[in-house]
Amino acid sequence: MAHKNMMISLLRFDNQRITCLRVNPAPKGLDVHAYCQKQGAWRSDDDSLQSALREFVAEHDLEKDTLCTILPRHEITTRILELPTHDIEEAASMIRLNAEEYVPYGVDELIIAQSIVRKLPSGNALVLAALAHRDVVEKHVAVLHDAGLEPQKILLSSACIASAAMAAHRDGEGERAPETQEQRYALVDLASGGIEALVMEAGHLRYNRGVATNQDWTLTGEQAADALEEMAMEVRGTLSVYRRESEDGLGVDDVYLCSEWADVSSACEGLAAETGKECAPADFLKALVTQGAEKLETLPAASLGAALAAQDRAAISIDLLPDDLRRKQRMAGLQRHFLYASLAALLILASLGGLYAQAIWQRKDLLQGLQQEAAEIGPKARGIANKQEQLQILRNQVDRSGSALECLATVTEAAPEGAATVTRFSFDRILGIDIWGRAKTVDDVNTFAQNLRALAERSGLEKFAAARRAYEQKGRERNKVVFDFQISIPFEEEEDVAETITSFD
Repeated sequence: MAHKNMMISLLRFDNQRITCLRVNPAPKGLDVHAYCQKQGAWRSDDDSLQSALREFVAEHDLEKDTLCTILPRHEITTRILELPTHDIEEAASMIRLNAEEYVPYGVDELIIAQSIVRKLPSGNALVLAALAHRDVVEKHVAVLHDAGLEPQKILLSSACIASAAMAAHRDGEGERAPETQEQRYALVDLASGGIEALVMEAGHLRYNRGVATNQDWTLTGEQAADALEEMAMEVRGTLSVYRRESEDGLGVDDVYLCSEWADVSSACEGLAAETGKECAPADFLKALVTQGAEKLETLPAASLGAALAAQDRAAISIDLLPDDLRRKQRMAGLQRHFLYASLAALLILASLGGLYAQAIWQRKDLLQGLQQEAAEIGPKARGIANKQEQLQILRNQVDRSGSALECLATVTEAAPEGAATVTRFSFDRILGIDIWGRAKTVDDVNTFAQNLRALAERSGLEKFAAARRAYEQKGRERNKVVFDFQISIPFEEEEDVAETITSFD
């Protein structure tokens, strides 16, 4: 399935000419990309028209454009009806119910489309109804199909021209544009294969008429006499019918001409002389083109209105696309959306799978790196731990805070001078300190223990606060009474390394 681009092509063709307006989508106005034309003499029954269309499409690279085609008014029956509803669905039912009153065909032989032209304050609405014989539309589609083309919309020229005029009347400020909402004017399109005349009243379509003709509107002077006479006759007839059918019986004084392929300046002069009406080119339609106006050498009103309809911005939109082709396109659109959704889902799943695989690979790579670093650092870490243990042992061994010598010095300082001596000193980092000695009196032993407890606060050896007398035993030395004693200082906290001095004399 070929991918469509954003370009829109408005194609109009018959056995003499092929024209195509290419526009870029725009939110306001029209952005003209190109305007292409081709002239010849072709027939659809010998495939020459189809071949010309294929060559035209290939020459101007239209294959991927969104294609809309235009059917001429003279091949379609149209009516402007006043119906008692503002609802388009109700209007469609009314038109279908009474279709055989307007055309000599059965409803099953028709393709019917309608669009509200104007909603009236009374609750009624003016509705443009198009009743096309199915064979006309299917032949049009068959020619396109044989040329390898498929239209997205099949538009009616009358609706397109009226939409262009209404848009220009509402927004345009072109040369000789209708000045007021109440002005009436005729807009005549000199098409290839026919003449189409519309009457605009109060900015809305009020009447239209189309006749088939094979005149060459590019002729001038005496060669254009026949074409001018036929054009004047048809315009006079259109204006006369409108004046008879108008509510106030007034006619039209101003006539504007346009054409897909011909310069209408000379035709305006001749028509003014023949009808006595004020005639001018419909230059006010140029106000619709916001970009690319220099690419238009003529005034293709139908193509300009079709460009609005293709972007759903037309005031009047008549689409004669057959229901079977519409269903086929809708199904193709659903399939295309489903395909895009499936591709998007696959891309998302693939992306998620890729991210998951990448995450796993990153984690494995990180784990391998950490394991490699651990293998390299492990022996060094264990060596450092061993060294730290050895350093701790050495620290404990060289640490003088609370060592046996420091404790012995404190014990010596605490002994009452001349009243007690230490005969034995035992130090165990886990169990505590035991002091044996001799004193002159029991009071001296008590004083010794009190001195040890007092030194605990001053020297920082908190363990000495637990010093207590273990025993005193009376004895004699050199015919003098002495007391053997023991003072114990138990340690409540355990130390990592035990150091014991078992005796001291």
